[in-house]
Amino acid sequence: MKLLVLDGNSIINRAFYAIRLLSTKEGLFTNGIFGFINILEKAMNDEKPDGVVVAFDLSAPTFRHEQYDKYKAQRKGMPDELALQMPLLKEILDKMDISRIELAGYEADDLIGTIAAKCETDGVECVILTGDRDDLQLVNEKTVCVLASTSFGRAESKRYTPELIQQEYGFEPANIVDMKALWGDTSDNIPGVRGVGEKTAKDLIKRFGTVEKIYDNIESTEIKESVRKKLVEGRDMAFMSKKLATICKNVPAQINLEDYIIKNPDYEALLALYTKLEFRTLAEKLRVKLEKEEKQNLAQAEIPEIITVGSLFELMGIAGEFKSIYIDFAYDMLCVYDGQKIYSILRENLCDDYENAVSLVFENDAEKTVFDIKSICNALKHYKVLSKNCTFDVLLAGYLLNPSAPGYSLIDLISTYVGTGYEDIPAQRAFALCAMRSAMQKKLDETGMSDLYKNIELPLAMVLFDMENTGFKLDREALLTWGENLKSESNEIAKLIYDLAGEEFNINSPKQLGEILFQKLKIPAGKKTKTGYRTDADTLEGLRLQYPIVELILKYRQISKLSSTYADGFLKV
Repeated sequence: MKLLVLDGNSIINRAFYAIRLLSTKEGLFTNGIFGFINILEKAMNDEKPDGVVVAFDLSAPTFRHEQYDKYKAQRKGMPDELALQMPLLKEILDKMDISRIELAGYEADDLIGTIAAKCETDGVECVILTGDRDDLQLVNEKTVCVLASTSFGRAESKRYTPELIQQEYGFEPANIVDMKALWGDTSDNIPGVRGVGEKTAKDLIKRFGTVEKIYDNIESTEIKESVRKKLVEGRDMAFMSKKLATICKNVPAQINLEDYIIKNPDYEALLALYTKLEFRTLAEKLRVKLEKEEKQNLAQAEIPEIITVGSLFELMGIAGEFKSIYIDFAYDMLCVYDGQKIYSILRENLCDDYENAVSLVFENDAEKTVFDIKSICNALKHYKVLSKNCTFDVLLAGYLLNPSAPGYSLIDLISTYVGTGYEDIPAQRAFALCAMRSAMQKKLDETGMSDLYKNIELPLAMVLFDMENTGFKLDREALLTWGENLKSESNEIAKLIYDLAGEEFNINSPKQLGEILFQKLKIPAGKKTKTGYRTDADTLEGLRLQYPIVELILKYRQISKLSSTYADGFLKV
C-alpha cells in the first residue's frame, strides 16, 4: 500500500500566495483552492497512491503554546480571502472521498508524524506532501517528503529522500530538529541559541549529531570558545527549541490506514462544485474522465441472451407486450432488444403473411429507439406499416451533436459515445442502442438541444420520409424543352467563344482553355502551375469585365451546369 499524506494548511497557503487573487462572478475567492487541487492532482498522477489523507490545523492553541507562549506569536491570522476558501476546499475533498484529519491541541505536522510512524510500523510506503520543511525530519526508508510549490498556477515539487537530505544538509533527516534547536526558526518563532546561525548550527550537527551530544562534549576543542560561550548561555533555549521543533508521533487519535483508501468519489457533485467555482479547465478534465469511464463501463457490459425466433408471431408469444424496445433492422435480420433479452428474426421470415405481426412490433405504443428511422420506414413499406412512437433516433442525435463529423454509421457513433467492444452485427447493434440512447440523451441535455431534438428533428424526420415517398410530379415535356433550349444557348455561346479565340477547342479542358487565354490571346495575370494555367472561377472572375471572351466562358459554364444538374438530372428519375 502507498499512502499520500497532505499538510492541508501548508499547501493551500502556498497556493494562495503564489496565485493572484481569483474570484467567481458571485465574489467567491478561489485562488487557494485552485492551486491546492492542481498540486494534489499532480501528486496523485506522480505518486499513484492507494490512499490519501489531508491533515489540517485548528485555530485553537497547541501543546507547544503551553511550553512557550511566544510560539508562532508573530504570525498574523489567516486573511479573510483565504479563510473563506477553507470550507469549500474541505467540501471538495469530501466529494473526492479523500479523508480529512484534525485534532485540537495538535498541529497538522503532529498528525502527519503519527500517520508516518504508523506507516513505518505497518510496512506502508508514505509520501508526505507539504509546503514546509518541518516535515523533512520524518523522512526515512519508508517515508519521503515532497515539497510542493505553485508558480503562476502551475504545480511544482521536489522529492526528498534520506539520500537527498544527507546530500543537502550533511546529516540524517532526524537531526534537522537539532539544527533548529541551535539555529531557531523565525517562521515558527522558535528562538534557538542566540548568536548561532545556520552555518554554525549545521557544522556542529555534522560534527556531533545531536544537541545532547554537543552539550555532553561542550568542552571539546572542536568547539570554538566564542561558540561555546553562546551554547552555555543558551542551553535552556536549545533544549526547549528542540522540543518545539520535534514533531509528535503519537497523538491520541485513532489511525487506521485502511480508512484512507479512496473508494467512492462523487464525481457528479464534484463537477457541480467545479462549475460553481468557475474552474473551467478542471471541470472539462473531469467531464472527459467521466465520459471515458462511462464509455468503458458501457463497452464492458455483457451482451444479454440472444433468442432466435422463426416469426414475429412467435416473438409476440414469447415476449408479450413491449414497453420499450431497441430495434436494429439492418442487413438480413431484424433484432429487437427489450432491455432483458435480444430477439433475432431473419428478414426472409418477414413476408406478406406477417403484415399483422409486423404491425404488432412496429405500430404498438412501445417507446422505440432506432438507428435511422427513415430507412426503417422504407424497409417497412413492403408490409404497409410504419414505425409508430419512435422516441429516439441515434442517427439524428449523432448529427445534431456533431454536424461536422466525417461519418454517422452506427459503429462510428457507438465508438464515439459508448466505446469499443461492439461488433457490427445486428444483435450487438440492437443492444448498443440502449447505451447509445442514455449517453446521447445526456449530451443533448448538457448542450441544451433536447427540445430541438424532440420537438423538431424527430418529427421532421417523418415529414421528410413522407415527402421522399410521396414525391412530386414532373412536366417531362417542359423539362425536355428547357433542356434543349439550354443546349442550344450553350452551343451559340461556344461559337462566339471560338470566333474570339480564332479556333475551336475544348472549352471544358483547363489545359486547352489556359493556352488559348494566356498564351495565344496574351491575357495577363495568368498563373501557371505544374499542369498548366489556372482557369478556376476565382481567376476568371477578376478578368471578366475587361475581356469579353472570359465573360462568355463563365456564362457557358453556368448554362452547362444547369443543363446537367437540373434538366438532365430530373429526367433520369
